[in-house]
This record gives sequence, structure tokens and C-alpha cells, in this order.
Amino acid sequence: MVLVAAGEATQTNKSFLWTVTTIGQFCAKAVLSKNLEAVSRIIADAAKVGAKVIFLPEASDFLAGADEVASLTRPLAQNEFVQGVRTKAKETGVWVSVGVHETVRALPRIIPFTNISWLPRSYPHFLKEFRPETWI
Repeated sequence: MVLVAAGEATQTNKSFLWTVTTIGQFCAKAVLSKNLEAVSRIIADAAKVGAKVIFLPEASDFLAGADEVASLTRPLAQNEFVQGVRTKAKETGVWVSVGVHETVRALPRIIPFTNISWLPRSYPHFLKEFRPETWI
């Protein structure tokens, strides 16, 4: 697990305010609960250093062989990884950007990655979802 923090100072009334942005990196496995534990620790660590935002990798929910992808992928509303990250974002007050797999029922295929960003204040709603045009 790697957490990289960067800050930017802005001057207000002769004092400086720092905004800390973090990037979390880890190697996801085919076990969603273990990946959620790792991501939750990264988000908590980001909060400890005063981060307001953290960017996590695409496929943070899992990396698996092609034969396992369909069985591990869920609609966002039923995805325990997404629900866990939402809860941690709300607890810590850190804005989270994370990539996950998503099942879309209207289509016969699985979207390989959905990049999701949300603000804890808008919990439980997503601020923005990005769905790539590439399908598998």
C-alpha cells in the first residue's frame, strides 16, 4: 500500500491554508472484502494526514481472471465494496475517486470499469460516474 500526499497553500488574511490531495495505490486481488479492507485503511490514512480528496486506482474492487469477472461484478447499488467505500468516505469526510467494475442490466455485457467520484456530503449519491465506451 502506498499513500502519496501533496498540498497546495493558499493565502487568506496573511495566513496559509493547506489543501491536501492524496493518491492511494495497492494491488487488488480477486477477494472484494480484502480489497475493501485495504482501501478503507488507505482512506483512513489519507484522513489522518488531513487530505480532502483521495484518488484510488481503476479496478480497486478486484482484479481477477476473465472467467471470474462476471461472478464478481455487481450493479453499483448492490456492490458491497462500493457500499463500504461510501461508508468510509462518510466517516472520514474525504472525497473519494475510485474505479470499480459494474454490471449493467440493460446490456448483455459488463462494463469493464466505472470510475466513480463522490462527496461525503452528498452521501449516498454519486457526484459523477464515468463509463468508458469500451466494452468486453
